[in-house]
Amino acid sequence: MVKQKILCVGGAGFIGSHMSHKLANSDNYSVAQADIWSAKLKIRFENKPFAFHHIDISSDDDELSALVADHDIIFNLASKASPRLYVQDPLAVAKLNLFDGSKVIDACVKHRKKLVHFSTSEVYGKALGSTEPFSEDLSNCVTGPIRNHRWIYSTTKQLLDRMIFAHGRQSGLKFTIVRPFNVVGPLIDHVMVGPDDGAPRVFSYFMSALMNGEPLRLVDGGKALRTFIHVDDLVNALIAILDNPAKSNGEIFNIGTPQNEIRIADLATLMRDIFAANFEMSSVRSDIVTVDGQEFYGEGFEDTERRMPNIDKIKGLGWTPRIMLKDLLEDTMRYTWENRHRLTQEAMDAME
Repeated sequence: MVKQKILCVGGAGFIGSHMSHKLANSDNYSVAQADIWSAKLKIRFENKPFAFHHIDISSDDDELSALVADHDIIFNLASKASPRLYVQDPLAVAKLNLFDGSKVIDACVKHRKKLVHFSTSEVYGKALGSTEPFSEDLSNCVTGPIRNHRWIYSTTKQLLDRMIFAHGRQSGLKFTIVRPFNVVGPLIDHVMVGPDDGAPRVFSYFMSALMNGEPLRLVDGGKALRTFIHVDDLVNALIAILDNPAKSNGEIFNIGTPQNEIRIADLATLMRDIFAANFEMSSVRSDIVTVDGQEFYGEGFEDTERRMPNIDKIKGLGWTPRIMLKDLLEDTMRYTWENRHRLTQEAMDAME
């Protein structure tokens, strides 16, 4: 049987490294990555070989086109995903997510390749008090005022989704769009060595604070509700999409674990309790404090109170999430603790 060749653009990051590792032993697929760095792949593969192509999609147009032409299915994972970056460097976020992302789409159209595009749960914007889970085909996508730069990630991702749909109609592009809801797992972000060391996502921020003996800072009191999914469950959902091309073509799929909904303030308490029970080296417990969102992220920050997925469509492909919140946290926290010295940004940069 001839394997289908998968190219993961932006595939050397958190999700791409896990998906590549999973597919490395597949009977149906081979996988390669195109990215500007490879540290997480090196860690995930533990010195085993992987097919990595060093390209920068912002400038290496010919190389990108040639790689797309040589593969059957293209995953576009290239993105900047950090609320602090949305506020502090919105133009860089827009450039990579929209303008550079468009190059991947155009190459797929040109060479008539199937595209699996990573969108985001953030395209849904604000819940506006609704208790209904977000639906791929029914929910309105409502964001905030233009001056609140926090929404530039959401809106550029949404515009790219709309462009992909337009190409499906006008250019015959075969595509699937996936919208993950807060993925967590080993290698999610680098380990911070101080409170201002980068801008990781909430799990990584809390875990780094616990390991450094620093306060866990709750943005605006941590009132927001979020669901969290383990990266292994996400990867299994992606494989279900690959294995069901007829059912997945031209569709959007939410991928999340609704049962894992938790308020961010409660997440901080739960992570602190798990850390104290399993990893703490002293009797010192990190405080949990409240900070203003504008102070923490910068001017132009705004948040949504709840982000809950309806996952009926992806369950229709025979997939269901299996890893519950406490197990998810314990697994990721243990991995981060045991690998903390090689997961700093400095250590990963030294691998390049």
